[in-house]
Amino acid sequence: MRVVPLFETLDDLTNSPEQLEALFGVNSYIGSINGKQEVMVGYSDSAKDAGRLAACWAQYTAQEAMSKVAHKHGIEITYFHGKGGTVGRGGNPALYRAILAHPPHTINGRFRVTEQGEMIRQNFGSSEIAQRSLD
Repeated sequence: MRVVPLFETLDDLTNSPEQLEALFGVNSYIGSINGKQEVMVGYSDSAKDAGRLAACWAQYTAQEAMSKVAHKHGIEITYFHGKGGTVGRGGNPALYRAILAHPPHTINGRFRVTEQGEMIRQNFGSSEIAQRSLD
């Protein structure tokens, strides 16, 4: 079974490198993941905890730190971004620029993003909109 840790609150994000160190220290776990780990970064709880600016900074620095831990252990990390429709929930109308704003060496040609319920109809409600959203 795949394990995908979620780091969303300010405390979660702050402690995420240590949590990954502990996870990657379990030999049976490391042997089962084939050198790949997915990590989910949440947005709404950290924005509620700390405000948007502090939350964005915590997400940025946590991803940098987690990437270093993964690299140290020879793990290829993929970030799964749990973003909602509003800016406070990680949504961004300029998604391309938001992707470019992620820390260097954290996307590496792959990442995942959720579509929260309120955004599904907006982004996929008609075949024309869905096609444009998926491009």
